[in-house]
Formats: sequence, structure tokens, C-alpha cells
Amino acid sequence: MPQPQNSSPSTRQFEPLRELSDDFARLLYEKTPTFTDVELKCGTLTIPAHKNILSARSPVFRAMFSNKMKETRDNEVNITDIDAPVLQAMLTYVYTGQTGNLSYNLAGDLLFAADKYELKDSK
Repeated sequence: MPQPQNSSPSTRQFEPLRELSDDFARLLYEKTPTFTDVELKCGTLTIPAHKNILSARSPVFRAMFSNKMKETRDNEVNITDIDAPVLQAMLTYVYTGQTGNLSYNLAGDLLFAADKYELKDSK
């Protein structure tokens, strides 16, 4: 089978990962969320999310949703230890494995959040 001229083997190898990352970003940022089962609340911001994805990426969320904690019963998690922009950046990382362009301050705050929520491969 002929290879496309602009595509090296390594480029083709990462294309499915990029597509997967894009698909997960759509899950997080779609206008009408589907299949969400938890809301993350941070100040006035409410972000619908997916327990399975949060649990797969963070042992802290996994413990929260596995036990008979308030968050499991109410399907709502109040995030009080980080600011809304940090939560949004953290969720982007959780869902896509990417951070995008971050300011110096936001990057520092994101590292704090990644440590607190024990995000895999974030450091």
C-alpha cells in the first residue's frame, strides 16, 4: 500500500492519539453535555464531567467516587482549593493529556492542582 507523501511512519503512528485527544476534548467542551454524571463546581463555574474519565486519571477522584462520600451521592464535587481557570486547565489536561499555552502563574497553579489530585504523568 503506498504511503501518503507528507506522512512519515512516526506521524501516522501518533494520528490515532491526536484523534483520541480531540474526541475527549469534545466530550469535555461540548455545548450540550452527553453522558456526564458529575458536576464540578468552582465558585460560580459549573463543569459537567465524567466520573470514569476523572477516576482513570486521578486516584483522588477515584477514591472520592468509590466510597460513600457526599460527592458520590450528590454527583457534585465542590472544588474550593483552586481557582476556576486552574480547574479548566486541569480538566483539559485530564481529558486530553495536553495543557496548551499557559501563563507562568497558571502553570504553577496547575502543578499544585496536579500534585493535589495526583494526576498521572503531569510533572
